[in-house]
Amino acid sequence: MIIGSALMARIIGASYRIVKVCAKEMHKLSSDITLESVINQNNREKCVSRLQKMPAIRLKPGEVPRRQAAVLVPICVANGRVSLLYTLRSSSMRKNASQVSFPGGMRDDTDRDLVHTALRETEEELGIPQDSVDVWCTANFIGTWDKKMGVMPVLGFIGEVDVSKLKTNPHEVEETFVVPLQELCEPQNARYTKFVRGYCMPVYITENHKIWGLTAIITHIVLSALLQKRYTSDAGLLFRLFTKVKL
Repeated sequence: MIIGSALMARIIGASYRIVKVCAKEMHKLSSDITLESVINQNNREKCVSRLQKMPAIRLKPGEVPRRQAAVLVPICVANGRVSLLYTLRSSSMRKNASQVSFPGGMRDDTDRDLVHTALRETEEELGIPQDSVDVWCTANFIGTWDKKMGVMPVLGFIGEVDVSKLKTNPHEVEETFVVPLQELCEPQNARYTKFVRGYCMPVYITENHKIWGLTAIITHIVLSALLQKRYTSDAGLLFRLFTKVKL
């Protein structure tokens, strides 16, 4: 009986449950997400300040990962709504096939810096010219689960987007889609996975895709910095669990 209980504890510890955030609170705070309220100089400066205060995740203080990658987190306007642009990786990719991600990849020796990495990869994957991206800032490294690589998010505004007109690379990208910021805050979409060991991971459920893992962590951090209190107090608490930065 004791052995059975221990085994059950392990099974439970490896499992997770999806917890919905407070619907009333989320609707109240996300209802004022408009183009004018998000894309302005004052909000930009606040967002940059908050992102730059964020410590590295899954890395020791001051640690510089030997293997480095970067992703562009593209803020855009689609159908009149402020959104984030995502890609679905090609099913033929060797790693992370058919997973939702931001455009990006490994740093090349010829890249000037990690901003260049993110912009170069975005142009290769989606055909978005590097000089058309208004780069806001970089966030700190986020370590992968095996801690063998650090990924740097690069936040940038790419303007009006029609995903049907993007020149996607079919060898790397199976699909490109946008999710309005407001939808990322809706209670039926914004959730988190709570593990028995005590840590949480954000999860976003859209109409056709589930955003999870590293992409969800980056999404959550960016929304917390970009929308601040409009992203809900529940998400703010989760953000502190990740980054230990008081909002």
